[in-house]
Amino acid sequence: MEATLLIRPSLEELIPKADSRYTLVVMAAKRARTIMNVQQKRGGSLAEKPVTRALREIADGSVEFYRPAPGEAEETADDIKMPDVPVDRGGPLADLFEQLGGSSDGR
Repeated sequence: MEATLLIRPSLEELIPKADSRYTLVVMAAKRARTIMNVQQKRGGSLAEKPVTRALREIADGSVEFYRPAPGEAEETADDIKMPDVPVDRGGPLADLFEQLGGSSDGR
């Protein structure tokens, strides 16, 4: 008897989560890259491969995409107005900055 390895989540489960297969591939690749980067900074290994985990998160609805309508302006970092309030960069968000690959001093 030949064993068949079933891939979960299946493509049929994933396609409704995106508007095209291309979008689905880009979503999975970006999320898998983020998972890998965070795990490398923490050290250790993952229980499952980053792409598998990314696809599971997409199937669960944890990861979604947003496509702006034609003519809709996309907000860029240059468009965002920051308040003139000092930011405590040594506070509880310092670990988050470090995990995401940035530094807490804004560089």
